[in-house]
Amino acid sequence: MILGLSALTANAGGYLTTTNQNTAFYRMPAHNATIGTEGAYYDPAGIGFMDDGWHASLDIQTIFQRRHVNSTFAPFAYRKDNEGGDTRRYIGITNVPVLPHGDLAYKKGRWFGSLHLGPIAGGGSVKYGDGLGSFESNYAMLPALVNTLAGSKIVTAYSSDIDFTGGQTYWGGQLNFGFKVAPKLSVSVGARLVYATASYDGNISNIQLEVGGQMLPAGTAITNLLTAAAASNPAIAGIIASGKLDVNSIVGDRRVDVKQSAFGLAPIISVHYKPGKWDLAARYEFNTSIDLENDTKDAGGMSMFEDGKKWAGDVPALLALGAQYNFSDRLRLQAGYNLFFEKQAKTYNSKTDANDKQKLLDGNTYEILFGAEYDLSKTFTISAGGHKTTFGWDDDYSFLSDQGFSMNSWSFGLGTRIHFTDNLSTDLAVYKTFYSHVNKQSADYAPTITKSLGALGVKAVPGSDKMTRLSTCFGISFNYDF
Repeated sequence: MILGLSALTANAGGYLTTTNQNTAFYRMPAHNATIGTEGAYYDPAGIGFMDDGWHASLDIQTIFQRRHVNSTFAPFAYRKDNEGGDTRRYIGITNVPVLPHGDLAYKKGRWFGSLHLGPIAGGGSVKYGDGLGSFESNYAMLPALVNTLAGSKIVTAYSSDIDFTGGQTYWGGQLNFGFKVAPKLSVSVGARLVYATASYDGNISNIQLEVGGQMLPAGTAITNLLTAAAASNPAIAGIIASGKLDVNSIVGDRRVDVKQSAFGLAPIISVHYKPGKWDLAARYEFNTSIDLENDTKDAGGMSMFEDGKKWAGDVPALLALGAQYNFSDRLRLQAGYNLFFEKQAKTYNSKTDANDKQKLLDGNTYEILFGAEYDLSKTFTISAGGHKTTFGWDDDYSFLSDQGFSMNSWSFGLGTRIHFTDNLSTDLAVYKTFYSHVNKQSADYAPTITKSLGALGVKAVPGSDKMTRLSTCFGISFNYDF
């Protein structure tokens, strides 16, 4: 029985990447053409237009996210506590109280450089205390299967204990160096070193079937019932005699405890052009090749979690474009565009056991960003903005599963920058994302049990997952110019 675990915790960006790298982004998400310390990530070439000297920013974010999955599958009606309904609701919880980022920039004359540190993909973990439909569906099939074999409704209910926690965090250290080649033009080159980690911890246990009003271990109940059925059914007797039917492998307890890690490196180039009241910028991040290697304590009997096995989990290349118009010394408007080249980023596919999941995408993810900020005084700046994220899923959402999903969204940020002195300031912001709903239909909702017990006459049963998210983020940063 497959216990596949994955957790994608993207907040802004593609299905894995995160572009929320500073509280300044939360208060105004359009930052691709920014001139400031946060440009160490968003616009490295823009550092060339800052004042000479050192500039530093320390950022702390707090993230609250919920994943909601309503799974509809006829056999769920047998669930002991589901009151005969065919829909189960699963909630995944992600709470990240402290997610840090740091930026450092230096400029002297026409030369400049910058450093950015922080999680650039994933971030945090998700916990499903009641498992998910893709796990439970296999056991939900057992009552109908046993009743069909027995020729009567012997099994009236099932119960199970399923939970898992999974997460991925890709830590990045980005170093850039640049030169102001003309009064209005600066360029920057650099690279990001990525240390990727992931963990999967899950349990399936205490599978029971209700027979004659009594809850019994599923292995015991099925063995007894199959033995009885074999007396009058030669086909079942033959399967049992062959020794190919291992009931415990189907309904026995299992656990997954796996950690993964890998390193990757990606070049980054950036350019910033500043004609008059305009700021125009472009940044290109090359694909980061990541091969996550399993460090396995318990694989749960699955080859995908074998110790030492490697999965591809690339960070896709990114083209980021930005334009800012400075109406006055106090009012600035900005717009941006992000294109994530996910179709070229290798991703492990548990169904094919190959690094080809990206082939299921119809297109690449893109974002449209916008925002404005206004200086109320020398002390207070207010800002707001938003962005729309559109993913490249196909019409069948074949890339997605209840274990890992993102969907199109609108995000909005609001905040302020407070200048305590000429050198010290802080950013405060809140950032809210509104997600669409995805309804994925499956012709065979429990493929593992169908494959394992097809010889006993198990037929595919359709099902669906209606998925969405809720997300709210807060941020604070402290900025200092030396």
